[in-house]
Amino acid sequence: MDRDLVAKHRGEHNRLGFAVQMGTVRFLGTFLADPLGVPWGVVDYLAVQLKIRDPSVVKRYAERPATQWEHTAEIRQVFGYRDFTDPQAAAERMRAAPPLPRGPGRRTPLPAGR
Repeated sequence: MDRDLVAKHRGEHNRLGFAVQMGTVRFLGTFLADPLGVPWGVVDYLAVQLKIRDPSVVKRYAERPATQWEHTAEIRQVFGYRDFTDPQAAAERMRAAPPLPRGPGRRTPLPAGR
C-alpha cells in the first residue's frame, strides 16, 4: 500500500518528500516543521527503496510549502491520523482510555518482573 500511495505523486522529488513525511510521522508520531530536517541517511535509504538515483532531488520538495501541507493532509486522511490539538480527537481518546482506579488505597499493580 505504501509504495502505491507514494507512486501516485508526480516527480521524484515529490515521491521522496512524501515518503520522508510518511516515515517521519510513523517514527516520531508527528510531522516536522521542516520535512527535510531528517538525517540524510533516512533520505538515502528511502531513495534506494524508491529506486531514485539522486536523493538530492528531495531539496526541490521544499520549494513549494503548499505541497508539503497537502501531503500531510493526505497522510492524515489515509491513515486516520489526527492532530493532538483537535478537540474531537481528544474527546475520543478520553472515551477510549481505560478507567482510572477509584477509592482510597487502590493501586494498579505493576506487571511481574519490573
